[in-house]
Amino acid sequence: MRGRFVQFQPAQTRDVFPPRRGFSLVVNPTDHEEVREWLLMTTRLVVDEPESVVIDAIPGEERTTFRIKVSAGDRGKVIGRQGRTSQSLRVLAGAMGKNLKWRFIIEIDEGDNPPR
Repeated sequence: MRGRFVQFQPAQTRDVFPPRRGFSLVVNPTDHEEVREWLLMTTRLVVDEPESVVIDAIPGEERTTFRIKVSAGDRGKVIGRQGRTSQSLRVLAGAMGKNLKWRFIIEIDEGDNPPR
């Protein structure tokens, strides 16, 4: 099939997607708990002291904020080199939020570190 182009017909979007007027979404609270459990399990796999991991869920109007609290020695492992591990957790939580039409924010608690 080299050199041949296939033409695709555009989808009939009016039939596929519902109208946006009057659209309301009810998010199930158990969905937030499932994301929190996934985040807790994943964070416990990264750290040296898995029993010290605590995740608080703070619900909002259009988002849920998860605050991760770990021991001071494990904080660097959750953040990762140049923030790669924490960024990966944020990307995956964002993808879960897209699927549920909700926004998940991940914060890593700094604890009582004095500012430099």
